[in-house]
Amino acid sequence: MIYQDEDFLQLSGLQHFKFCRRQWALIHVEKQWAENYRTTDGAIMHENAHDGSFTESRGDLVITRDMRVFSRTLGVSGACDVLEFRRGETGIPLKGREGLWQPYPVEYKRGKPKEGTEDTLQLCGQAMCLEEMLCCEIPRGALYYGEPRRRTEVDFTPELRQEVRALLEEMHALYVRGSTPKVKPTKGCNACSLKGLCLPKLMRSKSVSAYLRRRFFGGRPLIAHTDAMMIRELRRIEGLLKHNFETLRQSGAGVDMLERQERALELLVSAIEHLGVPGHDSEESQTGNRR
Repeated sequence: MIYQDEDFLQLSGLQHFKFCRRQWALIHVEKQWAENYRTTDGAIMHENAHDGSFTESRGDLVITRDMRVFSRTLGVSGACDVLEFRRGETGIPLKGREGLWQPYPVEYKRGKPKEGTEDTLQLCGQAMCLEEMLCCEIPRGALYYGEPRRRTEVDFTPELRQEVRALLEEMHALYVRGSTPKVKPTKGCNACSLKGLCLPKLMRSKSVSAYLRRRFFGGRPLIAHTDAMMIRELRRIEGLLKHNFETLRQSGAGVDMLERQERALELLVSAIEHLGVPGHDSEESQTGNRR
């Protein structure tokens, strides 16, 4: 599929989506945002990395910052914090420079390396955009974490690339529907700047129908009028089958015929129990008494 410019999602949303689908939807679908210490610290860390006017050359290394990237097949756009070009046997030609230069994206992150893959997915997405734009292969890149102040190299494996594609497809589908999914609260909720907007504790709350069932109906499921009518009809058919079964038994019908009838009765009773509620028979008897 080829996406148009107006359909592009933010590439940085991959990290949000992998961390928490609800967080991603609040930011990118509902356009909500809130700052905390972590987001502010991360913004300060990215200030130098996003100076697009700055290009540096160090022998066989060219360093660019805030390189804009996009992909029409993935439907995303964004920016690389740092994009290095390393002269070697593979890569692309650069204007005014001899030889081939291999692109090497570097993404800056605050804190320590994470246990999850949200950061590596974002970096891999950048590489896939660059590959489409520059018509070359980019096998690896690096994540630079502010707390240890060193890089962690990332190999862009086929599995990582496939996860990028799968997540972006899901993101596009949710964005088109304008849907904000519900999620189970985790320990990561305490560190999220959107905690006050998301209200994760409410995710544990029971629905209104569950409250009403517990408060007024003893926990029994609420049955729609159409379901109640269906139950009465199924019970009528059940009575006819029982009568037919008894007639067949008394007439000496074969075992196979009796077993089929018995199986039909079992399925019918199961359907009634699935739709019905405990105490249904007593309710019917009370109805009969009122008559």
